[in-house]
Amino acid sequence: PALQRQIVDVQVPPKYRTVMNARLVEDKKKMRAALDSAADGKFKQVIELVRSHLEAGQRVVVGTHRRAVCEKLADAFGEVAPTKFIHGGVPLTRRNKIIAELRRVEGPVCLVTPIDSTATGIDLTFANVGVFAELVWEPRDLAQWESRTHRFGASTTEPVLIQYVIARGTGDELIL
Repeated sequence: PALQRQIVDVQVPPKYRTVMNARLVEDKKKMRAALDSAADGKFKQVIELVRSHLEAGQRVVVGTHRRAVCEKLADAFGEVAPTKFIHGGVPLTRRNKIIAELRRVEGPVCLVTPIDSTATGIDLTFANVGVFAELVWEPRDLAQWESRTHRFGASTTEPVLIQYVIARGTGDELIL
């Protein structure tokens, strides 16, 4: 099935924006701080976006960098659709069981997870929408996570939409 990538531009208040220069790119700690700030600034817009997908009956996976962000997002979506949260501290066999449970649910579901916890060895093809709520430093990690949702030869028969929520004027733009 087709894979479509979409950039969702959002505006954030000035306190979440970052002065982008060569120093930012060269210093991973500063870049991580810039990406965290961008994610904090776009939190409400991410909730609205994912809720709209769930209310439309979509099956959604939300990727973040920080575990605390995952927990907050999972709480926000639990009232709209069955929502699960997995992280690196969950054993791989348990992660796969949670995903199998979501796969069996009819209708909208949501899985919220740090990108690195589901980037390899995990099948996320139950979802037809993937939303990057928070970005990571290495674009290859984003691509790997995408491929967990959309894989050639997988049983998915629907097109997959991958959305990158990009806060303008922040470190998100550098990753984009």
